[in-house]
Amino acid sequence: MVPRTRVVLGLTLFSLAAAVISGRQLFFNLTYAWVALLTVAFFWSRMAGSGMSLRREPLSTRGQVGHIFRERFFLHNGSRWTKLWVEVSDQSRIPGYRATALTGLGLVGPSDLIGHQGSYVADNLGRGQSENWDVRTVCTRRGRYLLGPTEIRTSDPFGLFPLTQRLSARQNVVVLPPIVSLRARGVPSGRLTGGEAIRQQTHQLTPNAATIREYAPGDSLNRIHWKSTARMQRLIAKEFELDPLADVWVLLDVWHRAHHEGSRHAGRGEAYAGPFPSPDDPTAGLPQSTMDYAASIAASLAFHFIRNDRNVGFIAYGRARLVMQPSKGQSQLQKILESLAVIEADGSYPIDEVAKIEMPRIPRSTTVFLVSPSADPEVVEAAQALRALHRNPHLILIDPRSFGARDGNAPLAEDAARRGLTTTLVEYGESLSAALNSV
Repeated sequence: MVPRTRVVLGLTLFSLAAAVISGRQLFFNLTYAWVALLTVAFFWSRMAGSGMSLRREPLSTRGQVGHIFRERFFLHNGSRWTKLWVEVSDQSRIPGYRATALTGLGLVGPSDLIGHQGSYVADNLGRGQSENWDVRTVCTRRGRYLLGPTEIRTSDPFGLFPLTQRLSARQNVVVLPPIVSLRARGVPSGRLTGGEAIRQQTHQLTPNAATIREYAPGDSLNRIHWKSTARMQRLIAKEFELDPLADVWVLLDVWHRAHHEGSRHAGRGEAYAGPFPSPDDPTAGLPQSTMDYAASIAASLAFHFIRNDRNVGFIAYGRARLVMQPSKGQSQLQKILESLAVIEADGSYPIDEVAKIEMPRIPRSTTVFLVSPSADPEVVEAAQALRALHRNPHLILIDPRSFGARDGNAPLAEDAARRGLTTTLVEYGESLSAALNSV
């Protein structure tokens, strides 16, 4: 019961008591008026809330930091009564919320809200009529977020009996970390010794077609060699060999003691204070969190090498051991990016121990990127051990001091450079594109 309803109910009781005590017709008339008002308002609010339905359709279940996530809302009046007003309040917790309402082709009501829930109000919604509008969210923080809950609010003209219909959240949106572009000359050659194809047949489809053979049941159509099939008048399939390019591994440090979050870091459900990232500069406004920087670096490396047709593997020891075997293609990239969208600094093993555990599974001539904010000298020792075993390590160190930590790893980067290790030092607020292109 809202305060104004209590006031009207109190006036009704006061008028009734005054009428009984004094017997004056004025107080009886006031009592009848208040009762009539409460009765009309009650039934009006029930009619106003009947027959309303709301549907939301996201254009995609994925977004990316710096890009716009769009979804469409459909509000329908299925009752016989015209609705004077209906308010739809979206309470999604996606950071950096910005909404713009559109109906048809015309802009109806803009709502540029940052860090708050956007709402839309439909008025004079007649029988069988519908309203639809788009909601555009500027993605500012990686993670997995619920779309909703959403509330439909309406009331009688006097606001005495407001009604709220709450629709629970049923869908998730995954916001992928931002990706920066890398120069082609930043790609290590990574070819196996001799640069020749591995003379080993494989069931995988690779760019290296070695020979042809008779078609076997179960062979896919893209294995068929059509020229030989036309010449021999029977189905002929291709045999493939392994790619001569060595794999690329991205080893991400998620040890909880290595990471740091500064004062400018906002939690998942907190309001975003800008600046807003853009597709041109997706890392602008990254939170003061070494984990977010590390995730963006790992995502950029995976995107760059997969785009260059390289096999990319990914390793991170969080609450669970996460190892993705090297592969190429869009599906591998999506798996890595989705893992980076939700990964947190909750691991129990430092990156040097992870490297020692996984080293036997990493083949020779493989390029290994170690992404870490750790200031432990053991990180350099792990990279040195990888190089001694004929791997190609690249250290990408994130300086925790620039994020507000007491100790930094700039001396560690200098020590690694003196040992001849390829090393990059990234600081808070620095352009990731410029930093990674120096690799």
